[in-house]
Amino acid sequence: MYSKTINYLEKFDNQHDFERMSADILNALGYKDVVLIAPRGGSDGGKDITFTTESGGKGLGCVTLRKDYNGPITRDQKKRLGKIH
Repeated sequence: MYSKTINYLEKFDNQHDFERMSADILNALGYKDVVLIAPRGGSDGGKDITFTTESGGKGLGCVTLRKDYNGPITRDQKKRLGKIH
């Protein structure tokens, strides 16, 4: 089935706009304290968005337009866990 949303997302090419859209979605879903780590670009250490859940838990959003997303996300997770330097 054709979806205008899928078609639009497949053509999305601006990483910063994609991060902002992702933050907008988190806000719309009711998450609180949604913060873009580097909204104007620059180093974010692999942490794109932080937020607070309804129950007060802390959340971390990592978003990318890259097709090979698994490698960079896994590497960033290992950095945060102190497994690689």
